Amino acid sequence: MNIFLNRSRSWYTFYKCLLDKRRRQEARKLKAGTYLKLCRAGFFPNKNELYHFSRFEKKDYITDQQMLMTSYIDREYANVLNNKVLFELAMGPFVHVPHNFAFIHQGIFISLDSKVHEFSDIRDILLRNKYLIVKPTNGVSGQGITLLHYNGEGFLANGHQKRWSDILKNILASDDVLICEYVQQSEFGKTFFPHTVNTVRMLTMRNPESRTSFIAAAALRIGGSCSIPVDNISAGGLVCGIDLKSGCLQKAATGFFGNGTFRWIEKHPDTGLRLEGITLEGWDIMCKKIQETADKFPYLPYIAWDVAMGQNGIVVIEGNTWSDVSIFQIYRPMLLDSRVRSFLKYHRII
Repeated sequence: MNIFLNRSRSWYTFYKCLLDKRRRQEARKLKAGTYLKLCRAGFFPNKNELYHFSRFEKKDYITDQQMLMTSYIDREYANVLNNKVLFELAMGPFVHVPHNFAFIHQGIFISLDSKVHEFSDIRDILLRNKYLIVKPTNGVSGQGITLLHYNGEGFLANGHQKRWSDILKNILASDDVLICEYVQQSEFGKTFFPHTVNTVRMLTMRNPESRTSFIAAAALRIGGSCSIPVDNISAGGLVCGIDLKSGCLQKAATGFFGNGTFRWIEKHPDTGLRLEGITLEGWDIMCKKIQETADKFPYLPYIAWDVAMGQNGIVVIEGNTWSDVSIFQIYRPMLLDSRVRSFLKYHRII
């Protein structure tokens, strides 16, 4: 019964999304017949541009409807990933997760650190560490994130000079936000773009037979001048696929999700760095650590990790119960991997 309900919900969400302004704009680029065929198969209209349907069969791709259905795989345990406070408590003993200092709920200050009691303590931390992040507890795609910075003379919020009293006013006006540690990325991570924390989106699945986790796909997200303070593709960032064996970057792409026209690029538009062919430092260590951590949580068989290359090793910024798979499938259909196909069949997604 749950499978039937979840499938029904995913189709309902899929058709509801088709009514969004962005999806309607995508549909206008297609002939009516092409649009209808895509919708019946469970694909959003932009996949006609993103995917190589002339080279691969549609059945080799995870459809958008199936992607939406993956959000139900972790069932009642999904809140461990969705709740950013619980995520730090659960994952923190096994991997570095940015520390949460305080939680603001409907204007009420709630300490999450024994040394933090009031806003003056947050100010002291900012003066000492130079950076802090304020983010909504239920935010997606980097929306609503504020980077606080003390530059030695005053305070900045997302690069704009602010008085501390105004920063407090904005925080208190928010419904539910976390004040947490800012990740200082490695020098290697900064080479891609120094003004955002550039993260690897890594997708793990738990093999139902061996009961061990494997990395199904990975891609590096890189920020740009139009996406500051985040690296999210939906904000205008770039994505590079990652070869899972070597950690080598594939060709970069941008223009996803209504941010201009989808296109392949050779160099970062701001830094001029040629991206394709770069091998990520510490790739084997990152993969091993993420797999080991995923194995600690057998009740979370499907996790989308956001991993930063920190100054002292990897930092897991957050985990998600699902991921947009188009950032992986623009390179190759995921169902060509027999492990992915078996996993999704086991969970009755396909």
